[in-house]
Amino acid sequence: MQPSDTAYPRFKSRLSPVELERFYTLTDAERIFCDGATRSDTTRLGFALLLKTYQRLGYFVTSIHVPCSIVEHIGALIGASCNRDNLRSYDASQARRKHLSAVRQHLSVKVLSEPGKLLLQQTLANAALTKDDVIDIVNIGIETLVRHSYELPAFDTLVREARAQRTATTQAMYARIEAALGESGREFLNALYVVGDDPRHVSTWNDIKQDAALPTIDGMRDLVARYDQLTGLSCHVGLLKPIPLVKIKQWALEGNSLDAASMMDMAAPKRHAVTLALIRQRLARVSDDLCDIFCKQMKRVEHAADEALEKYLADNQEKTDEILRRFAAMETLLNSNQPDVEQL
Repeated sequence: MQPSDTAYPRFKSRLSPVELERFYTLTDAERIFCDGATRSDTTRLGFALLLKTYQRLGYFVTSIHVPCSIVEHIGALIGASCNRDNLRSYDASQARRKHLSAVRQHLSVKVLSEPGKLLLQQTLANAALTKDDVIDIVNIGIETLVRHSYELPAFDTLVREARAQRTATTQAMYARIEAALGESGREFLNALYVVGDDPRHVSTWNDIKQDAALPTIDGMRDLVARYDQLTGLSCHVGLLKPIPLVKIKQWALEGNSLDAASMMDMAAPKRHAVTLALIRQRLARVSDDLCDIFCKQMKRVEHAADEALEKYLADNQEKTDEILRRFAAMETLLNSNQPDVEQL
């Protein structure tokens, strides 16, 4: 994984004059700040590079990692020569270490100390609950550190911590499910990978992985049988309720790609979590298919009922007209001036 795969700030390979002017030009206040903190041209240039590169990157770099175009641009602005050897000496000097503190104070940023590390770990652990890709987890960590005004650590440090927190978070989920299963639950799930007395010489796990029948009327009987089978196997699926949906989907995808032997090679806590995830996914899919068939059938019934109603109305139009004619004649009679007896 490379920094370019994530939101980790880095220098562009080529900078346009507009970008140099926008991001690496010192303001009047920054010039005064640099002049007050340094004495020689070299230290002034080094100080200015620290200030402007941190503003752009969120972490400090030595001058050797700063593109020449930036060094030359800032050097021209402050009237300092861009001698790389002098800058390398500055990078190793005590003055630079003092300047780091001055820049941090000026920009109100903090070193990634113990509180910052704890914040990063907690952020990455929370991100791992809903994200599986390390890139996404790293990006969330970067955003959090920037928001809390912490210096960004080295990219490799972020990646290692993101992977460690993802592993720890996932293992904690596995352990929680494993503990809730109990001995009987674990035995129930482990039996799914055994061929047993099945004349087809396949395990129940193989049946779970099979695609259901097509969601049609002809395949409805098979779908109902499939639904009954999965319902009988889903007695422990409720243990997945606290688990984020994205994790369940990822586990189910992994389980669908493995045969019974591969599942048995897997650590028991992970194996049981993956098994429950796949059962849940397959049961949900069959339930959706049955509901789709029901809805389609009801639409057909509704359509047939509409047609029957139209036919009934058409067939009885003459009767309706006669009824309306008689009511109209009755209304005319009742509104006439004839005596009641004659109207009756």
